Amino acid sequence: MSKTKIKLKIHAPLDFVFRMVSDVKHFSRAVDDITKIEYLSKQQKGKGTIFRETRNMNGESVENVLEITEFVPNKKVRFVSESQGTTWDSVYIAVDKGKYTLLILVMRAKTQKLSAKLQNLLIKPIIKKAIKKDLDAVKEYCEKKN
Repeated sequence: MSKTKIKLKIHAPLDFVFRMVSDVKHFSRAVDDITKIEYLSKQQKGKGTIFRETRNMNGESVENVLEITEFVPNKKVRFVSESQGTTWDSVYIAVDKGKYTLLILVMRAKTQKLSAKLQNLLIKPIIKKAIKKDLDAVKEYCEKKN
């Protein structure tokens, strides 16, 4: 299993930062690479929400189906996605630090196939860079709006 962890200080209120990462409509406002969101469940917020995200990755349009499997308001949200033999498990944790919100993302990639494990090792730096780009966009958006 591969693990990536990123911490980011965001100078914005906890509730605003958490809403940005836990509600895909808000998240997509901050992240320009997300070009389309399509809900696959009646629910559009919180645990049980399932949606298809279309995003631009290196000039290509890529679709992923994600599900929110855990939701603790203003604390933690978990997104799970299956793609090409890998389960992507992403947990966002928001912590109120008074003058700023600490946002922590822990992403785990789990696979059973050796070929997928090798591929994930090779693309890990690319994935980490893309995640950091998304989180930097969230930080910029949150700090501008507050």
